[in-house]
Amino acid sequence: MTIDDARCIASKREGMTGERWCVVANVEGDTVFRDGAKLSFCYPVHGACERYRFNGLSKGGRRVVKWVRIDRLRNVRTGFLAPEVFKAWPEIVSFDDKERAERRAEGLALEAKGGCR
Repeated sequence: MTIDDARCIASKREGMTGERWCVVANVEGDTVFRDGAKLSFCYPVHGACERYRFNGLSKGGRRVVKWVRIDRLRNVRTGFLAPEVFKAWPEIVSFDDKERAERRAEGLALEAKGGCR
């Protein structure tokens, strides 16, 4: 977890409102998530960069929070986080600044393309 991620989680606990942004991606080849499912970034595994925790819909249609290998992610990008999703799914890392969310998405996209170095 980066310092920015920790600040975002802390700001969520303090009840900040306004536009929220998150990192989203599509998944391919996973056994639980649907192929092409839109996933929301929760947080990384501490000390390992091969897997990250994501929130999305399973093949059965239920909401699932699961670890996903970085090489299964496609089209990592920034997405708007609706207020009702922000309240219902507190584990999603959100940003109050779109630029910070874009920087985090770019970092994840580089890792997804080239793996962890």
